[in-house]
Amino acid sequence: MLGVLLQIAGLCYLTNSFALLLAPDFEHRIFPAILAPAFIGELSLALWLSLKGVDVAKWQERASALRLQVPQPCAKAALSDPRGRIVAISDFCRSGVQKRR
Repeated sequence: MLGVLLQIAGLCYLTNSFALLLAPDFEHRIFPAILAPAFIGELSLALWLSLKGVDVAKWQERASALRLQVPQPCAKAALSDPRGRIVAISDFCRSGVQKRR
């Protein structure tokens, strides 16, 4: 339900922005009505976060599980000879493993 309210709020913001660009006179007439659903959606999110909060233990457990699944990024490096010609391209990973192509 909360997600639907936030999606409606996003559509209201888009509608308001397009109306402001395309028909400024029309935007002034619909401004209070178009932003009321956005206010309700954002207020409901703020209240839900204030009342329910975040379970810190679950948050840390999920974060540590995700850290184990994400592969370490590799940096590409071009190895060149003294004349400046590229000899090989290597991937240097954080784990210290070097892969050559």
